[in-house]
Amino acid sequence: MRTLSVLLLAVGVPALGLAQDPRPEPLTGRIEHIELQGNTRTQDSVIVRALRMAPGDSLTTGDVAELKRRLLNLKLFTSVEVSTRAEGTGVALQVAVEERWTLLPIPVFTSSNGQWQAGVFAVETNLLGLNKTVVFGGLGGNRGATLFTMYKDASILDSRWTGLVTLQASRPPGPTASGASRASSSMGTPTAASISRARSASS
Repeated sequence: MRTLSVLLLAVGVPALGLAQDPRPEPLTGRIEHIELQGNTRTQDSVIVRALRMAPGDSLTTGDVAELKRRLLNLKLFTSVEVSTRAEGTGVALQVAVEERWTLLPIPVFTSSNGQWQAGVFAVETNLLGLNKTVVFGGLGGNRGATLFTMYKDASILDSRWTGLVTLQASRPPGPTASGASRASSSMGTPTAASISRARSASS
């Protein structure tokens, strides 16, 4: 087959269709167990929760594509492969993922009318491998200083409730020592928190 492919390519005829076998159709039936591969940082529970299927559930035609879509929607993986194999009287569900880098430093610089601020923020979207998001950073300059942190939980205690907490501390500019002291004593720390329940849609 390899020799035939080389000959076809030499005369300009694509041989890709001859060289590849069609991918077998996924098996259907009762899920006996779920096998996970490639998740070195992401916890198993995060993947299983996103699948919304467990051993004992029935796998039907079209489920494999839907399960792949659910995992890609987490934005934690660059690639996802879901396959099946015969296992006892049912099937084993095999999930292989390739994780993306989730810790990102973001430098920030703003300037307007001679006033400026510069700083850096760190964003982690898979904190401790639990699909939690945390943002921390600060800005400083002749426009004052700001510290900011945010925590987002997309599934509080493995439920469909989400939570968001933000904390910001700001200090206005102080040209003199006494002014700086007054600014420090009046530093504000506004905090915001919200909890909401995710919609039951399968997106």
